[in-house]
Parts: sequence; C-alpha cells; structure tokens
Amino acid sequence: MKKIMLLLLMVGVLASYSYAQKTITGTVLDNAGEPLIGANVVEQGTTNGAVTDLDGNFAIKIKEPETAVIEISYIGYDSQTFAVALSDRID
Repeated sequence: MKKIMLLLLMVGVLASYSYAQKTITGTVLDNAGEPLIGANVVEQGTTNGAVTDLDGNFAIKIKEPETAVIEISYIGYDSQTFAVALSDRID
C-alpha cells in the first residue's frame, strides 16, 4: 500500500511540474529578414536556453511563464528582451 501511495505522489508531483512549463517558439531574423543561425535564446535569471537552427527557429521551455523574460543575443547585434506572459510565439 505504501508503494502505491508513493507512486501516486510521484506521478502527481511530476504532472504538476510539467503543467507549469510553457514552450515558446519563434524565429530570429536580422534587419534584412535573413535568419540568424546560432543566436542565443535564454530565460533571464536561469541557465535555461536554446540556440536557433539553420532557419533561425527556436523552441524553449519556460519554467514560470507568468513572470519570465527571455533574452535573445547574437554577436555583433544588440540583445533584445521579451516578456513571455501571454505569448506562445516571439519573432
């Protein structure tokens, strides 16, 4: 009985943890509309991040979407920050 209760508790904790996350997707482009390959996308205040692919696309799981801010940076360009609160996509 104790094993079943422990298993149910673990499943509940894992379910609540995964529910709080939100995946943000987007595309990083330069001023000419060309994709930036290898741009860094980081959730501020964490080590959670992603890198853009060959088309400038990224996907990042945000742990606390209500208060999260992501920062996009690339060598030779100014960094930009975006509040995540209501967005599922940031371009």
